[in-house]
Amino acid sequence: AHVYTVEQSLPNTDLLFAGTATAGVWKSTDKGLNWTNVTKAMMIGTVRSVELDHSNTNTAWFGGEGSLYRTTDGSPFSGVSHTINDIVLHPGNAQILFVCSNQGLYRSTNAGTSFTQVSTGIWQELEFMPGDPNTIYAIKQVSNRTEFWRSTNNGVSFTQVGTGWPNPTSPSEQKRTEIAVSPVSPNTVYALCTGVANGGSGLYGVYKSTDNGTTWTF
Repeated sequence: AHVYTVEQSLPNTDLLFAGTATAGVWKSTDKGLNWTNVTKAMMIGTVRSVELDHSNTNTAWFGGEGSLYRTTDGSPFSGVSHTINDIVLHPGNAQILFVCSNQGLYRSTNAGTSFTQVSTGIWQELEFMPGDPNTIYAIKQVSNRTEFWRSTNNGVSFTQVGTGWPNPTSPSEQKRTEIAVSPVSPNTVYALCTGVANGGSGLYGVYKSTDNGTTWTF
């Protein structure tokens, strides 16, 4: 199996979790030297996203087999219904949790026990602006392209922005994007876009914004 994601615990840097393509979730307590499959008894296959609590080493979440799973004591995870592409915990409030799924963008204020749907559609990823948790960036897939969305009210609502964002025309497509925000320059956002263009598939382009995603350059 290849690995989709690896997350390291902030309060205990020896603790890591990994989500794989066909073998569920794996846990290491010695910085990756040895690993244990913590979902072996659960028959979990594809896991694209794992999130760890920023202060509590016993609390973690992952998305797999159409559900969001949570542990609060470090033991096997328990599940609540969702289909998951990304899970992101608020950097300063462990009760606020976001889930990006193919059914919409969801927000929880009780660590995932219940959710409010912020928006419908297919959502791929979400990132906080460093130093300003009220500003949140997210990626939505619509038809043959992705869109860049931004919130300035802590994720209560989002607005589409992004002049210069890729806008393919058929038969080209741009259906997946990964974003990253610079910690030392929080207004700077990078986007790694994949898709189909010029008769080939793979990298569509790398884009950069220096104004919180309002405008983008190739």
